[in-house]
Amino acid sequence: MNTKENKREEKHEKAKKMTRDIFISHRHDDAEIAKVIKKNLEQWAVPSERIFLSSESTSSTMIGEPLDEGVKKALHEARILFFLYTSEKSDWIWCVYEIGLATDPTVATRIVVLKCTDDDLPSIVKGQVVVQMTEVDIKKLVWQFHKEEGFFPGQPAYAETVADSVVEERGVQLFKELKEVIPTESDRTIIRWGGFTLRIGPEITKFLRKVESLKGLSRETINKVKCESEVVSVAGWGIQHFGFQDFTPGYKLKELADRWSKEVDMESDKDAWIKELCEEMWKCITNRSPSLKWQPLRSLRNENLWICPVVCQARQLSNGSMEFDVYTFQVPAPAGKIKKGK
Repeated sequence: MNTKENKREEKHEKAKKMTRDIFISHRHDDAEIAKVIKKNLEQWAVPSERIFLSSESTSSTMIGEPLDEGVKKALHEARILFFLYTSEKSDWIWCVYEIGLATDPTVATRIVVLKCTDDDLPSIVKGQVVVQMTEVDIKKLVWQFHKEEGFFPGQPAYAETVADSVVEERGVQLFKELKEVIPTESDRTIIRWGGFTLRIGPEITKFLRKVESLKGLSRETINKVKCESEVVSVAGWGIQHFGFQDFTPGYKLKELADRWSKEVDMESDKDAWIKELCEEMWKCITNRSPSLKWQPLRSLRNENLWICPVVCQARQLSNGSMEFDVYTFQVPAPAGKIKKGK
């Protein structure tokens, strides 16, 4: 092996020992896109433990609280942050916060914006590297990731010795897989109100079906419904109103109610909205007509925003479970109900 080859090999070995921490910042709704990127990075021999997806964090951050320590650590250690931008109609406040933490001046981090839409970018990332969702741009990104010194700031090229043809194939493959999971404009759902879907199991469904009147919905029964109702999906800002930032499968309705209750100090009955929501679920199960009182609650996403959770659709599953689509409609602020936020 000649001197030139020796130096190249030494450089490659040094590169493999460098820190290669990568953070993928994205909305929960864009988790499938993030998973495609992570899968391809792993196929390029980036260790899985060096790649952080915010949607795979084991805990969710409540609005008004610091980010989870694991998330903060990953952001401070990141050498590359991929920001998945999919629509200007969405709320990017937490992704922008993540970008702000990642740009700590004590650690050099490259911000790569994957622009998956024609919508305008948030101002904080307009000066960053922007990758359009075209085959040319994706292949260029993959080439620079593998071959260019300093793409990981202050470090040698990641895979300088990998054959050019392999890098080309990787770029084509990544573009192909991204196109499969990025919705086109015609596929996008316009979410005006936001909301969430609740599911209760067959046993609690059967139990509620035997309740003969609203009087039978005792405090104990309503608490049982809260504990047994699982949040299975979220649309828009559906759970941000209750103090959660990101959705993690397994949340219970009781957790939403408890988090919201801890953050809001109200003069009137704080349980009024949850009681009405449980009543409407019972009416769906027993095939009764809706009769809303429009009990309001203050959103924890915006202190000037008041909402009312309303069961708009319900369906029975084959195993006897029930699902309820709850929309969080905006309502006028009630006079004299709110004292202050804690």
